Amino acid sequence: MSRNGYLWIELGALFVLWPGLALWLEGVSKFLVFAAPLSYAAIVCVRAKPARPAPMWAWRVPAMRLLLALPLLILTTRWLAPEYWLAFPRERPGLWALVMVLYPFLSALPQEFLYRRFFFWRYAPLLGEGALRVGVNALLFGWLHAMYDNAPALILSTIGGLFFAGTYAHTRNLALVWIEHALYGQLLFTLGLGRFFYEGPT
Repeated sequence: MSRNGYLWIELGALFVLWPGLALWLEGVSKFLVFAAPLSYAAIVCVRAKPARPAPMWAWRVPAMRLLLALPLLILTTRWLAPEYWLAFPRERPGLWALVMVLYPFLSALPQEFLYRRFFFWRYAPLLGEGALRVGVNALLFGWLHAMYDNAPALILSTIGGLFFAGTYAHTRNLALVWIEHALYGQLLFTLGLGRFFYEGPT
């Protein structure tokens, strides 16, 4: 089998079939489902020692995008889940504060390592360096969140994946895209949309 053939199989197994398991298997922790491809990617990177790209701190576009997205997220929350509007910080402030602190490290960072740092390096021979790789990455990132079995999680994650993939494609800066991801996740949980992402890596 050619190397590209192996990479296609690997991509399909890690990013299509494996997340799909969480959609059909009952009683399986979403975190454990995500941990398997994450562990595999970490081992591959340790063994291959891929060169680290020279990052750029092009933060203005992500910052402006976040400011524009904020009113849309507020409107979406008021439309989809008005009963959960700011409920998390109001009703469980201690747990909310803990999520705000831990989410960037336990959820956003592992996802960005797997879906941006690993994915962009590993599958460049298959998808190239342009818009195709960004689009496929965003769709697969959305598919990861299909495990929550609701349309808002799938749609919001795909849009978020497009943002994060675009940021990483332009900057190659894992720290920047990690911060961007963390801020969106913290907003979702604060506003009330976190109800669609209860269990697992998100």
